[in-house]
Amino acid sequence: KTWLSISSLADVAAVPLGKKAPGGASARKAILRALDRATHQHTFENAFERARRELHGECFHGDSCPADLPQILKDYHDIAKLGAEAIARVKKNKRRR
Repeated sequence: KTWLSISSLADVAAVPLGKKAPGGASARKAILRALDRATHQHTFENAFERARRELHGECFHGDSCPADLPQILKDYHDIAKLGAEAIARVKKNKRRR
């Protein structure tokens, strides 16, 4: 669910950023990079890559989760909240134009 929440962040951010809905990992990564640029952060693209590697690759496919998994999940919860706030700021800035 955590991997999906980070992936979904890109899906939700697409429209406010004026992008087409992503169809795969590389498109999601590009949208999160654009969200990072729009909000002057360097959080979302890196979080996506880490989640793709650790949660999706190692835990889901490799059946070998990192020892600090509870902390990783908390970190992603916080990133998802930041993402929602970032998307709201992008929407607000877009309405001002």
